[in-house]
Amino acid sequence: MEVIMAREIISRRQYIRHWDYAVPVIEAVSRQNNIALEQVTFQHIIRHFEQTYNLHFIFFEKDPFPMLPSAGLLGSEYIRYRELVSNPDVTYLDDIICKHNDGFTIYSKEEEKYLVYINQTHIQRRVIFTILHELAHIEAHFSTGRSDEVALACANNYQSNQLEIEANTMASLFYINNERMVWHLKNKHTYEQIKQANTISDNALFNRLVDFVHYRILSYDEHLLDDQQQRRVAIDLVTKYKQGNDILQQYYDIDV
Repeated sequence: MEVIMAREIISRRQYIRHWDYAVPVIEAVSRQNNIALEQVTFQHIIRHFEQTYNLHFIFFEKDPFPMLPSAGLLGSEYIRYRELVSNPDVTYLDDIICKHNDGFTIYSKEEEKYLVYINQTHIQRRVIFTILHELAHIEAHFSTGRSDEVALACANNYQSNQLEIEANTMASLFYINNERMVWHLKNKHTYEQIKQANTISDNALFNRLVDFVHYRILSYDEHLLDDQQQRRVAIDLVTKYKQGNDILQQYYDIDV
């Protein structure tokens, strides 16, 4: 499915529902690796899913010779980001699939395995987000009996589908959880330092910070602000922080 990086405004209640799917995974990773929550990175999350579910990652890109018979699986030398996941394969797919899909997941009943297809033609940071996005689908949809909803989303305009918004929200939390974000702010890390430390794209980090401010920093005391107003405040604060203003660093002690 195509990963929509621009974050739509959702209610706090809806955000918490997505949060409730993501946080148990993050907490499990912390326990299993005997590390603090702020030390959990996207690499830990990916390894957790590989150890918990029967997964097989298949990177794909446009077939350069579409008129010839399918080449099937290609050699490992064609894998661009082999360090991200364990033992991936790579294949060519139709141009239309590559143009309109960052990734998609299929559950093989015969093999009892999740086949996670990832478009490898993008920059590494976007590929990482796509992997986390697909893992979010597995956690929230397939493993909870909601796979029919995924099929329905694919059959319709899934770009604005709530399941895609949910997966994007969860992927964002998998990338940088709240405790890790607070750790960065507490240690007075700049926007650029956070981006580099987490191998995250500018777009994904900006959206993650806006979500963090909107749903976790802005308190319930600001009840006079509606969701649109809170979003504008959050975007303004994050924009200033990105430009070098340290205003967000005063919030490091919030209850996450």
